[in-house]
Order: sequence, then C-alpha cells, then structure tokens
Amino acid sequence: LDIPIPDPPKPEDEVMETDKEDENEKKKKKPPPCGFIKANEKITTLLDRVKPEVRELKETCILVSCWIQHLIPKIEDGNDFGVAIQEKILERITAIKTKVEGFQTSLAKYYSERGDAVAKASKETHVMDYRSLVHERDEALYSELRVTLLDIRGFYAELYDIISKNQDKVTNPKGEEKPSMY
Repeated sequence: LDIPIPDPPKPEDEVMETDKEDENEKKKKKPPPCGFIKANEKITTLLDRVKPEVRELKETCILVSCWIQHLIPKIEDGNDFGVAIQEKILERITAIKTKVEGFQTSLAKYYSERGDAVAKASKETHVMDYRSLVHERDEALYSELRVTLLDIRGFYAELYDIISKNQDKVTNPKGEEKPSMY
C-alpha cells in the first residue's frame, strides 16, 4: 500500500476548533496527503477474468433451465417418472444459480470493503493495523476467487453429469415414440 507515513504533527501546526476562520473550509474535504491511491492491479486483473465466468455460468443455468422447462409435457395421469427427473434437475440448477448470485454479490462487495479500509488507512496513517486490513482484504478476495473458480468448474461438471446420465428422460420424459420438437 503506497500511503506514506507522515511525520507526527508539530504542536504549533495543531489548530483548535475555535481558531478556524471559515465555515466553508470546514465543509471541504481534503484529499489524503498521499494523493491518488491505486487499486490492487493483480486483484483487478483476476476480477476482470472471473466476473465473466460467473456471469456465463448464470446465463447457462438460465438457458438450460428454460430448455428443460419447455421439454416438460402436459400433466397427465401416470408415467411421470421422467417428469420427476426433469424437476429434480431443475431444482439443482436453481440451487446452482442461487450460489452463483451469491458469488456475484460477494465480488461486488470487495470494492466497498477495500475502499473503506483504504480510507481508514489514509486518514489514520500511523495506525499500521489499517494497512494490514487492506492487505488482508486483498488476500481474502484472492482465496475467495480461487474457491469460486473451483466451484464453477464443479458446477459445470455436475450439470453435464446429471443431464448426460438422464438425457433420455430429460428429452423424452414419457418414453413416447414420437420425436421431440427440440
């Protein structure tokens, strides 16, 4: 973190509240003495690669769910085993989609949490714990991104597995001889 540690303030530099001349100066926020603070470039690069993967998995879940829903036949008596399989697959897809939305939320919170930590570190430049907080937040996100990618890989494998093993029941749940329109 490139926030310089300033020298401690001199007693003559300290101004009491009653000594302030203008109310407007009080309202103006001054930039930190260190200037512009950059984001962690490595984390930003990783986020730029992971976010599209998360978005693509969510879109895939929506697409596959729509496909299976259109394959569900009209409700009739008996021979609904294939429909039950379709519904189980739809439940699993919904659970995966919910987890993916959680990934998106946690990735979005990173900038807010890191921004708060950097703001604290730039205000209280002598408190080294705030600097450590910024580094800890970056390390935590790196670990979270790694786990997210592993989960995404697992979700794709799971979707492929349950659909390929049950492809006959998914595409033709009643076992009818006429071909499906999809």
